[in-house]
Amino acid sequence: MAVLMRKNFSHQRVPTYDRVNVAVFHLLGEAQLWYQLIEVDSDVVDWDEFKRLCSLRFGPPAYNNPLGDLVLLCQTGAVEQYKKLFQEKLARASSMVQVDQQVALFTAGLTEALKLEVEFYAPVDLSSAMNIACALEL
Repeated sequence: MAVLMRKNFSHQRVPTYDRVNVAVFHLLGEAQLWYQLIEVDSDVVDWDEFKRLCSLRFGPPAYNNPLGDLVLLCQTGAVEQYKKLFQEKLARASSMVQVDQQVALFTAGLTEALKLEVEFYAPVDLSSAMNIACALEL
């Protein structure tokens, strides 16, 4: 989040002293409520402190094993729900997972019956594997 904001701020020439105000203006929902609590606790938050607090609240946990989390993920509900969780975890571990490994990791987490059916179709990429799993679930 901070990297994205920094790029936007550079392009828009937002001075450092005004970055927190601009960022806070764009907060929605849970993030907006979170910042309101921050304001109650302290009068002024500078840009570096804001980034640190954002990272603590919305960044990855102190325990950080994204590849392990992806490998251990198993389908417990609908394929659509599993797909969403898989993509979230894959986004955090993508630098460690090659494209050809994505299909294997995705199918390994499916229910046993569904895994065998998806593997039968030998999907060539993750999108194909996900589409096949959704179609077979129906």
